[in-house]
Amino acid sequence: MEENNKLAGRYQIIEPLSKGAFGQTFLAADNHLPGNPVCVVKLLSPIINDPEIFQTAARLFNLEAETLYKLGNHDQIPSLYAHFKQKEEFYLVEEYIEGHTLKNELTRGKKLSESYVIKLLRDTLEVLGFVHQNKVIHRDIKPANLIRRKHDGKIILIDFGAVKNFSNAAVTIYGKPETISIGSAGYIPDEQQKGKPRFSSDIYALGIICLQALSGLFPLELPKNDQGEYCCAKLPDIKPVTSGLAEIIDKMVLANYKMRYQTANEALQALEQLLNGGNSSSTKIEPISGFLGWILLMGAIKNNVPLVPTLQQLINSLKYVNSSNKKVLEKASAFALVKAQQDIAQEYRREIGGLFPSINKISPFISQQKREEIAWVNDKIEQLKYQESLEKINSEMTDCFNSILTMGDSVNEIFSKRDKLIQSLLSGDEPLLYIDLLRKEKGGLLHLVCFYFAEKIKSTENLRELLSDLFFNTSLSVENFTNSLTQSQLDLQQLKQKLLQDLPTIAFSTQSNTTKKQ
Repeated sequence: MEENNKLAGRYQIIEPLSKGAFGQTFLAADNHLPGNPVCVVKLLSPIINDPEIFQTAARLFNLEAETLYKLGNHDQIPSLYAHFKQKEEFYLVEEYIEGHTLKNELTRGKKLSESYVIKLLRDTLEVLGFVHQNKVIHRDIKPANLIRRKHDGKIILIDFGAVKNFSNAAVTIYGKPETISIGSAGYIPDEQQKGKPRFSSDIYALGIICLQALSGLFPLELPKNDQGEYCCAKLPDIKPVTSGLAEIIDKMVLANYKMRYQTANEALQALEQLLNGGNSSSTKIEPISGFLGWILLMGAIKNNVPLVPTLQQLINSLKYVNSSNKKVLEKASAFALVKAQQDIAQEYRREIGGLFPSINKISPFISQQKREEIAWVNDKIEQLKYQESLEKINSEMTDCFNSILTMGDSVNEIFSKRDKLIQSLLSGDEPLLYIDLLRKEKGGLLHLVCFYFAEKIKSTENLRELLSDLFFNTSLSVENFTNSLTQSQLDLQQLKQKLLQDLPTIAFSTQSNTTKKQ
């Protein structure tokens, strides 16, 4: 490729991205489209200067391009824009994915949590299942070929191996498999090293990545048990891993390919059963209550972070919270909710002059209505004390408020959901003054829920660690999130301005609750 030339008359090379034994990858601008959007250009050259090899390579290149075009219909696979030959060199033009590879996250000595691994597994198995359904074996699953997309944190699978097909052509014709390496050391199982990859070979590679994430060790450093198998139990000084997840990972990395999960969808089904407590009929879990949804919104909106993508990443991360961490979140939000209601009830009792119940019972100056109000609030306080001891949110308080984190909603729809959340606590016999106190902007229920959740963060180490995992790869930190919750009033204009920064096309109707998708 000559410098400064446009490829196919339209792709202007900007800078090189990487270089390998079989070609180079460049960042390029597409000069035929408005705004000259960037794309990725891969230069592929047959490694042997022989007419027969060249003809075989060209045929395999076209076949590979067709496969990439078909696979690129998936959201987690880069789209193929073009493939062509110019001056005896082959080119692929693909979608540019803004983000970073998992090599940046899986560094030596860095031990990541179970929730990180679950999210990584779920994301990667979903796209790998699509690949396997299309009868394609990736054969090079490794951190460098997994990109975490910047705008939503999703895992994108790259490098579908036109280069590896060229390698196969050389192996077939010259019969020198020792000169060509298919896959990456440490991530390829025995059958792939022998030139007989299976779908389960991809599963093995992904399992090795999970062990790497948990242990902070590189693949060739991972220990084996007495049977010569990799397993979670042999990893030194890792963070706690539930037995169910360990069983899944251990099965993924078995030496005998027949004993592993045979496809990505089979492994994904096992993971979903684990996340749903053995119930495979559900494809996802929603481990948060509406109150936690509100807390996450408030913790993000007070920070100088891109609100929409940050909340989208949080939604995605919350899907993979295991049952024990789910309980941590439930207890924290239950604590915050009950303490907030207790404060409101105490304030209501002060407002009606009910702080001295023994005097109120005999005072001739207390009306029957006032006595009933005092009796009501005293009963309410006793109920809340009992709820606090349970450390649990009643099921009727958790109905479908998660969608407050779906930032395609209009602003007034978000405020409507805020009112519905408060309404979900009311049984119908509450005095009007008590309801007014609940709905106050400052010192009201949702303001206090955020405040007490912040207090729980400060006093609970495993909650801080869990939130740190949830905030991974976002602009939020536990500290700035906690600080934001202590000043959590939400104002209509403030929310409009914040969302306009992130999503100019969002609907801001104040007359209807219609929504507009991104």
